[in-house]
Amino acid sequence: MLIDAVDTGPQVSDLGRFSRTPPRKGPAEAEHLIAHGTRHRRVAGRLHDVDQIPDEYAWMLRGSCRGAQTRAFFPSDGVGVEAVQRICRSCAVRDECLEYALLHRIEQGVWGGASERERRRILRERRRANALPT
Repeated sequence: MLIDAVDTGPQVSDLGRFSRTPPRKGPAEAEHLIAHGTRHRRVAGRLHDVDQIPDEYAWMLRGSCRGAQTRAFFPSDGVGVEAVQRICRSCAVRDECLEYALLHRIEQGVWGGASERERRRILRERRRANALPT
């Protein structure tokens, strides 16, 4: 028996990824933004000032993945991982992205150019290095 996939709303893969282009604004909203000279983005039907993003997450706005299909960063095969890693290679915030995934123990997807397996290996190596007496 086959079960159809059901869209359950935002998934883990939607966290931490921002769209490259801002949503289109209506004329009144656009005039308000132009008049006040601030940068905004729409989140859950509300406008939020982009400058209100905490500094610890500001690097996400500069990622090469910004605007890319989120699903691409959660591939199911090695070919998909390699394709995403090509995007990550030239990313200016690759190190921050990888450290974020390691710190928060993110198990799925490609972060900072590292697959799930590669991140597990990095964490294992770091644990071993910290366990050794200096």
